[in-house]
Amino acid sequence: MAAREPRPGLVAPGPVRVAEGFLADTGLAAVFEELQVGYRDHDLLPLYRAPLVEPAAIAARQAVMQDLDRPRLEAAARDFLLGLRRVRETLEQGQRLYPRRPKAYYRLAAFLAYVDALAAFAEGLEAAAPASRGLKEAAAYLKAHLARPEVAGRRREAAEIRSALLGVRYLLHIEEARVSVYPPEALDDLVARLERIFAPLGRGRGPELRLPPRGPEMNHVEEGILEGVAKLYPEPFARLERFASELGAFQDPGVRAIERGLAFFLAYRDLLAPLKEAGLAFAYPELAPGAAGWARGAFPLDLARAREGGVVANDFAFDEGRILVVTGPNQGGKTTFARTVAQVHYLAGLGLPVPAAAARIAPVRRFFSHFPRREAAEDLTSRLEDDLLRMRPILEAAGEDALAILNEPFASATAPDALALGLRVLARLREGGARAVWVTFLPELARQPGVQSYVAQLDPDDPTRRTFRVVPAPPSERAYAEILARRYRLTYPELKARLARWKSG
Repeated sequence: MAAREPRPGLVAPGPVRVAEGFLADTGLAAVFEELQVGYRDHDLLPLYRAPLVEPAAIAARQAVMQDLDRPRLEAAARDFLLGLRRVRETLEQGQRLYPRRPKAYYRLAAFLAYVDALAAFAEGLEAAAPASRGLKEAAAYLKAHLARPEVAGRRREAAEIRSALLGVRYLLHIEEARVSVYPPEALDDLVARLERIFAPLGRGRGPELRLPPRGPEMNHVEEGILEGVAKLYPEPFARLERFASELGAFQDPGVRAIERGLAFFLAYRDLLAPLKEAGLAFAYPELAPGAAGWARGAFPLDLARAREGGVVANDFAFDEGRILVVTGPNQGGKTTFARTVAQVHYLAGLGLPVPAAAARIAPVRRFFSHFPRREAAEDLTSRLEDDLLRMRPILEAAGEDALAILNEPFASATAPDALALGLRVLARLREGGARAVWVTFLPELARQPGVQSYVAQLDPDDPTRRTFRVVPAPPSERAYAEILARRYRLTYPELKARLARWKSG
């Protein structure tokens, strides 16, 4: 009877497919690459690239993550992953061995370590009583797997063989270059004789002799000793070799799926740990299908990691319209704000805590981005033509369940052409009902109906200093230029007065 695959209570790839370039444009590609560190053998990237859209499925993942917030459950999960990693390492060490008997023993030891890890985790889950369906199903699956007759029978047999091997006793006689192996009864009183001889030297145990650790490799002398011991005790060694040859591939696919799901959550917890210590907040977003969504105190995860928590948090809300148009000075945080909105929505779809103090998010089925691309000499299209070609699939597929992040499209065109193109694209996005964040140098776009205007702010006491705060505010075409002109005495009246003085001077 083959083991059934566990139901997708932990992690199963979601149905959402992400447009090419979205993860790189929004900074998530770097985040997911970092998540792989320490978990390379779990193939996590496909899971991070496939968000969910059904609120129930997302909530199920959130419940597992909330269970793992409990130290007892987190410790049990980490011990489980560590135990299975050691199983794989033991199998790899055994494969490197040439003698058949040690190779067989490593397979037996790996199998026992495997079933022990499964049993310990199942018992740990039962004792901790998780609330999530995913961990409850994992515990039930592990218990059922261990109870299968072939698994339970092999476990008993392996334990018997190991016990028999550990009970083997023998004596070595070394004389010059000759090593002989004898049964212990050949010199059964040797220990007692030695104790009587050395008794006058003192009582108690001396310092324990600790030999340096060694790998599994054996030299020819050790191989010869093992062969001699096997001749003295043929039965347990014969059972060992028979067991190893009949064992086959014992790592169950269902257990592997549970392990991979736990790695998915624990890798993300590892990533968040130093940021939480730095005082940044993470929230389990409320799921609100059909609602536009909002977040308070949101920040970009990639930037927070790079700056060790030193980031500016912002709020966003799709209140009056489903399109946020962001304007303001260059290097003022506009693109970072757009990436933040994208990351909060995407991570919410993965069922993970989002980088925000609180959030209410509508699940997204289609993610799009349109960021400037670096021109290459081999390109056969102009920058503007490339912008238009990349915008077409967004407009064709951007419906009510889509999120588009547009970072200064048509920047290579003249201002009138860019505005004309922008207004047409904006109208198409509104017609489709897509949510979008549009970073632009054209304040006219922020004045269109059904659009919410956000503006990157400057320090009122020092207009040359950017605050990286982005807030709802009316757009201004000349506000930043006028502030700089006044600060450096470059307004039209001041320049006119200076020119007049120069001419008269």
